[in-house]
Amino acid sequence: MFTGKHTVLASGVRTSDGSSEIIDISRYMEGNILVNVTAVSGTYNRLMMYVKISNDSNIFYPMNINSLAMMGIGQYLFPLSNFGTYIKLYYEITGTDASFTFAVNFMGKNKHG
Repeated sequence: MFTGKHTVLASGVRTSDGSSEIIDISRYMEGNILVNVTAVSGTYNRLMMYVKISNDSNIFYPMNINSLAMMGIGQYLFPLSNFGTYIKLYYEITGTDASFTFAVNFMGKNKHG
């Protein structure tokens, strides 16, 4: 079985909405988005993440799965399957003076190597 890991977003403090670079995951059959939130500040804060997929790295489509909502420190898992050749992660930060420190990785696998 072939497995691999890609950094989607390096650890950093984020206070507003953003997105990752485009990640080529064509060699994988399934995978997980791993989110490690190490610090949170502000009130009524929430970090939402969405994954979009693409077959050409130009037009991205929302995956037909729920988004991932995070409100505190911890490790979060976002399983993925039936994705395209490329993925891009989008996140939204809401709240009063909200700040999240987090890192995101993709861990994929392909049983055919």
